[in-house]
Amino acid sequence: MKKLLTTLLVMLLVLSVVSPVYAEENSVTALSDLSEQECIAFIKAYGVSIPNDYTEEEWAPFVKSVIKTVEANPAHSFSFNYSVTQKFVEDIQQAVWAYYGYTAADFPNQASARSNYTLQHSVKLYDEWNNNFKNYNCYAYALYGTSATSKLYIGKPSNDSQASSSLSLDTLTEIVIDDLAALNKCVVGYSCELSYAPVGNNLICLRKGYNPDSGLAVDYHFMKYSSNNWYHKPGESMPLRYRHEPDSSIDWINEGVNSSGPYLNATVIYSGTINYIVYNNSHGSGTGGTFTGEHYHSGTEHYYKFIGTCAVCGHGTVTYYDIIPCNGPPCILPASTDDQPSMEMDDSTE
Repeated sequence: MKKLLTTLLVMLLVLSVVSPVYAEENSVTALSDLSEQECIAFIKAYGVSIPNDYTEEEWAPFVKSVIKTVEANPAHSFSFNYSVTQKFVEDIQQAVWAYYGYTAADFPNQASARSNYTLQHSVKLYDEWNNNFKNYNCYAYALYGTSATSKLYIGKPSNDSQASSSLSLDTLTEIVIDDLAALNKCVVGYSCELSYAPVGNNLICLRKGYNPDSGLAVDYHFMKYSSNNWYHKPGESMPLRYRHEPDSSIDWINEGVNSSGPYLNATVIYSGTINYIVYNNSHGSGTGGTFTGEHYHSGTEHYYKFIGTCAVCGHGTVTYYDIIPCNGPPCILPASTDDQPSMEMDDSTE
């Protein structure tokens, strides 16, 4: 019976696509008064696809919180780094607009209503807005800084598929390590304890974001360490300098700066464990190599060129030379390209 009443209510809502003025003057049912399950039925009636990261029942509190946020401020601009969540909330927002009779033309600049916010934990890095900031996100910024040209998502470089924010932090971190390997970076390691990397290495950190109303992990966020400071870029915000040292005892709020100024997206808070990842842009010494056949003699040493695996990360392909004392010619050379070649004498002085 309850399910039937819910269905009838949603059908009435779908048939009641009205103007905001009509909604106010005629006391149309406020969407925020719907139950969580009715909110799910509402968005489905408006054609919103529900991501499979969670069940409909698990998504229900989150959906209601988004509906309440949009109803309170139709111009609210959401900011998530996980694109699945970002699209989901934008679709929900469009459904709420349709119900109340709004169109995009009513909000030429969605961010305008948020420009009075004052940043709490970060400092903006630029005085002027640049539209290029919208082209890359926190992951791309953490790896490439402002030279990034597109958004990067966990799992795309290594598997060509985006990893879900519902995965555990360690699983997401392992996928990031695979991504770095696919991008030909040398990963030194990761830990939940902050230890600053030696000079020449890069240090980034990763944390999961949770919706405070539902408790669902709906996002993730990266920060990077550079020049004795921590920096980050929430979604399409301009890059920011974090005022603190990342610590699991301090939550990260989703604040940023867009074309209209500072804003806060309260539908997600980044909390709990932080994983710190150390990597280098180039690989270290090689190991387990195969002789290429190339070699040369210099002074009292002979140089043998091998292709092997990075001894630091075990992923990257590294070209390196084994150097053996040699008073030749004649010189001692590998006789084959096996991993452990036999040696033979060579009268040449290549």
